[in-house]
Amino acid sequence: MTCSKQRRFVGWQLSEEHLIPLHYPDDEETEKEAMLEARNTLRLGIQIRGEDFVFNQPRKAGRLSLDDYMSYFQCTREIEHHKRTPETTKVVWYLVSDSLGLKELALEKFGQELVVTSTEPSRHVLCAKDGLTDCNESGEMAESLAAAAAGMMGLAETDYIILTRQSGFGKVAAWLNMRWHNVWWLSPGEPQMHACGARSYVQLEDMADKWSRL
Repeated sequence: MTCSKQRRFVGWQLSEEHLIPLHYPDDEETEKEAMLEARNTLRLGIQIRGEDFVFNQPRKAGRLSLDDYMSYFQCTREIEHHKRTPETTKVVWYLVSDSLGLKELALEKFGQELVVTSTEPSRHVLCAKDGLTDCNESGEMAESLAAAAAGMMGLAETDYIILTRQSGFGKVAAWLNMRWHNVWWLSPGEPQMHACGARSYVQLEDMADKWSRL
Protein backbone atom coordinates (compact mmCIF):
# COMPACT_ATOMS: atom_id res chain seq x y z
CA MET A 1 0.00 0.00 0.00
CA THR A 2 1.36 3.40 -0.93
CA CYS A 3 1.94 6.16 1.59
CA SER A 4 -0.97 8.20 0.22
CA LYS A 5 -3.33 5.25 0.52
CA GLN A 6 -2.16 4.61 4.08
CA ARG A 7 -2.98 8.22 4.96
CA ARG A 8 -6.37 7.84 3.32
CA PHE A 9 -7.46 5.14 5.75
CA VAL A 10 -5.70 6.20 8.94
CA GLY A 11 -8.62 8.31 10.15
CA TRP A 12 -11.09 5.47 9.87
CA GLN A 13 -8.74 3.02 11.58
CA LEU A 14 -8.28 5.34 14.54
CA SER A 15 -11.97 6.12 14.88
CA GLU A 16 -12.83 2.43 14.58
CA GLU A 17 -10.30 1.44 17.24
CA HIS A 18 -11.37 4.04 19.80
CA LEU A 19 -15.00 4.71 19.01
CA ILE A 20 -16.60 1.84 17.09
CA PRO A 21 -15.59 -1.49 18.64
CA LEU A 22 -17.92 -3.55 16.44
CA HIS A 23 -15.76 -6.62 15.77
CA TYR A 24 -14.87 -8.85 18.69
CA PRO A 25 -12.66 -11.96 18.91
CA ASP A 26 -14.15 -15.44 18.73
CA ASP A 27 -13.41 -16.21 22.37
CA GLU A 28 -16.68 -15.75 24.27
CA GLU A 29 -15.17 -14.38 27.48
CA THR A 30 -12.96 -11.94 25.57
CA GLU A 31 -15.99 -10.83 23.58
CA LYS A 32 -17.96 -10.16 26.75
CA GLU A 33 -15.10 -8.12 28.18
CA ALA A 34 -14.81 -6.09 24.98
CA MET A 35 -18.53 -5.38 24.89
CA LEU A 36 -18.50 -4.34 28.55
CA GLU A 37 -15.60 -1.97 27.91
CA ALA A 38 -17.45 -0.44 24.97
CA ARG A 39 -20.55 0.19 27.11
CA ASN A 40 -18.45 1.69 29.88
CA THR A 41 -16.58 4.10 27.60
CA LEU A 42 -17.91 7.66 27.45
CA ARG A 43 -17.17 9.07 23.98
CA LEU A 44 -17.28 12.85 23.57
CA GLY A 45 -16.94 14.35 20.09
CA ILE A 46 -15.54 17.84 19.50
CA GLN A 47 -15.80 19.44 16.05
CA ILE A 48 -14.03 22.77 15.57
CA ARG A 49 -14.41 24.38 12.15
CA GLY A 50 -12.16 27.28 11.24
CA GLU A 51 -12.22 29.20 8.00
CA ASP A 52 -10.86 27.76 4.76
CA PHE A 53 -7.51 29.51 5.25
CA VAL A 54 -6.63 27.30 8.24
CA PHE A 55 -6.03 24.21 6.10
CA ASN A 56 -2.39 23.18 6.58
CA GLN A 57 -1.77 26.37 8.52
CA PRO A 58 1.34 26.09 10.73
CA ARG A 59 0.58 26.73 14.36
CA LYS A 60 2.62 29.95 14.37
CA ALA A 61 0.95 31.37 11.28
CA GLY A 62 -1.65 33.93 12.21
CA ARG A 63 -0.71 33.44 15.88
CA LEU A 64 -2.93 30.41 16.30
CA SER A 65 -3.89 30.12 19.95
CA LEU A 66 -5.65 27.31 21.76
CA ASP A 67 -7.18 29.96 24.03
CA ASP A 68 -9.45 31.05 21.18
CA TYR A 69 -11.03 27.59 21.18
CA MET A 70 -10.83 26.74 24.87
CA SER A 71 -14.60 27.15 25.29
CA TYR A 72 -15.05 23.91 23.30
CA PHE A 73 -12.87 21.98 25.72
CA GLN A 74 -14.45 23.61 28.77
CA CYS A 75 -17.85 22.61 27.42
CA THR A 76 -16.61 19.06 26.87
CA ARG A 77 -15.35 18.89 30.44
CA GLU A 78 -18.73 20.03 31.74
CA ILE A 79 -20.60 17.43 29.70
CA GLU A 80 -18.18 14.75 30.88
CA HIS A 81 -19.01 15.76 34.45
CA HIS A 82 -22.76 15.52 33.80
CA LYS A 83 -22.74 12.30 31.79
CA ARG A 84 -20.11 10.22 33.53
CA THR A 85 -21.63 7.43 35.61
CA PRO A 86 -20.21 5.10 38.28
CA GLU A 87 -19.95 2.46 35.55
CA THR A 88 -17.77 4.66 33.32
CA THR A 89 -14.24 3.25 33.18
CA LYS A 90 -12.85 5.25 30.26
CA VAL A 91 -13.45 8.66 28.69
CA VAL A 92 -12.39 9.52 25.14
CA TRP A 93 -12.39 13.00 23.63
CA TYR A 94 -12.48 12.76 19.85
CA LEU A 95 -11.42 15.98 18.10
CA VAL A 96 -12.23 16.70 14.46
CA SER A 97 -10.84 19.93 13.02
CA ASP A 98 -9.69 21.34 9.70
CA SER A 99 -6.76 23.01 11.47
CA LEU A 100 -3.65 20.86 11.80
CA GLY A 101 -2.06 23.42 14.11
CA LEU A 102 -5.06 23.37 16.44
CA LYS A 103 -4.99 19.57 16.65
CA GLU A 104 -1.29 19.64 17.51
CA LEU A 105 -1.83 22.22 20.26
CA ALA A 106 -4.79 20.27 21.67
CA LEU A 107 -2.77 17.05 21.75
CA GLU A 108 -0.02 18.84 23.67
CA LYS A 109 -2.52 20.25 26.16
CA PHE A 110 -4.80 17.26 26.76
CA GLY A 111 -2.52 14.34 25.92
CA GLN A 112 -4.01 10.90 26.47
CA GLU A 113 -7.54 12.26 26.89
CA LEU A 114 -7.68 13.25 23.23
CA VAL A 115 -7.93 11.27 20.00
CA VAL A 116 -7.64 12.79 16.53
CA THR A 117 -8.18 11.02 13.22
CA SER A 118 -4.87 12.13 11.79
CA THR A 119 -1.99 14.54 12.25
CA GLU A 120 -1.43 14.66 8.50
CA PRO A 121 -2.07 18.02 6.79
CA SER A 122 -5.74 18.55 5.96
CA ARG A 123 -7.11 19.55 2.58
CA HIS A 124 -10.44 21.02 1.61
CA VAL A 125 -12.59 18.50 -0.29
CA LEU A 126 -12.63 21.13 -3.04
CA CYS A 127 -8.85 21.09 -3.16
CA ALA A 128 -8.69 24.03 -5.57
CA LYS A 129 -9.26 26.11 -2.43
CA ASP A 130 -5.75 25.01 -1.41
CA GLY A 131 -4.35 26.39 -4.65
CA LEU A 132 -4.14 23.03 -6.46
CA THR A 133 -5.06 22.92 -10.13
CA ASP A 134 -4.87 19.19 -10.86
CA CYS A 135 -7.19 17.92 -8.12
CA ASN A 136 -8.82 15.14 -10.11
CA GLU A 137 -5.66 13.98 -11.84
CA SER A 138 -3.59 13.85 -8.67
CA GLY A 139 -6.22 12.05 -6.64
CA GLU A 140 -6.15 14.80 -4.02
CA MET A 141 -9.91 15.32 -4.17
CA ALA A 142 -10.72 11.63 -3.59
CA GLU A 143 -8.20 11.42 -0.76
CA SER A 144 -9.54 14.56 0.90
CA LEU A 145 -13.11 13.32 0.59
CA ALA A 146 -12.19 9.95 2.13
CA ALA A 147 -10.45 11.66 5.05
CA ALA A 148 -13.43 13.97 5.63
CA ALA A 149 -15.84 11.03 5.54
CA ALA A 150 -13.72 9.14 8.08
CA GLY A 151 -13.76 12.11 10.43
CA MET A 152 -17.50 12.59 10.01
CA MET A 153 -18.32 8.92 10.64
CA GLY A 154 -16.07 8.84 13.69
CA LEU A 155 -17.80 11.94 15.07
CA ALA A 156 -21.20 10.38 14.40
CA GLU A 157 -20.28 7.39 16.58
CA THR A 158 -19.64 9.43 19.72
CA ASP A 159 -22.16 9.63 22.57
CA TYR A 160 -22.27 13.43 22.88
CA ILE A 161 -21.14 16.06 20.38
CA ILE A 162 -19.88 19.62 20.78
CA LEU A 163 -19.88 21.17 17.33
CA THR A 164 -19.34 24.47 15.56
CA ARG A 165 -22.64 26.27 15.09
CA GLN A 166 -21.82 27.48 11.56
CA SER A 167 -20.54 24.12 10.29
CA GLY A 168 -22.57 21.95 7.95
CA PHE A 169 -20.01 19.16 8.41
CA GLY A 170 -20.71 19.00 12.14
CA LYS A 171 -24.48 19.10 11.67
CA VAL A 172 -24.45 16.18 9.22
CA ALA A 173 -22.37 14.13 11.67
CA ALA A 174 -24.86 14.97 14.43
CA TRP A 175 -27.80 13.88 12.27
CA LEU A 176 -26.04 10.64 11.34
CA ASN A 177 -25.60 10.04 15.07
CA MET A 178 -29.38 9.53 15.34
CA ARG A 179 -29.57 10.24 19.07
CA TRP A 180 -31.70 12.73 20.94
CA HIS A 181 -30.58 15.56 23.21
CA ASN A 182 -26.85 14.98 22.79
CA VAL A 183 -25.59 18.01 20.82
CA TRP A 184 -24.18 21.33 22.04
CA TRP A 185 -22.78 24.03 19.76
CA LEU A 186 -20.39 26.95 20.01
CA SER A 187 -18.63 29.43 17.73
CA PRO A 188 -14.81 29.77 17.40
CA GLY A 189 -13.33 32.81 19.07
CA GLU A 190 -16.44 33.55 21.09
CA PRO A 191 -16.51 33.18 24.86
CA GLN A 192 -18.72 30.49 26.27
CA MET A 193 -21.97 32.39 26.76
CA HIS A 194 -23.65 29.83 28.98
CA ALA A 195 -22.83 26.66 30.82
CA CYS A 196 -23.04 23.44 28.86
CA GLY A 197 -25.54 21.99 31.25
CA ALA A 198 -27.02 18.53 31.11
CA ARG A 199 -30.23 19.97 29.62
CA SER A 200 -28.86 22.90 27.61
CA TYR A 201 -28.44 20.81 24.47
CA VAL A 202 -29.43 22.08 21.03
CA GLN A 203 -33.04 21.41 20.09
CA LEU A 204 -33.51 19.36 16.92
CA GLU A 205 -35.71 22.03 15.35
CA ASP A 206 -32.96 24.62 15.86
CA MET A 207 -30.42 22.43 14.09
CA ALA A 208 -32.82 21.61 11.28
CA ASP A 209 -33.51 25.31 10.79
CA LYS A 210 -29.87 25.95 9.81
CA TRP A 211 -28.80 24.87 6.33
CA SER A 212 -26.00 22.30 6.43
CA ARG A 213 -24.44 23.68 3.22
CA LEU A 214 -23.55 20.16 2.11
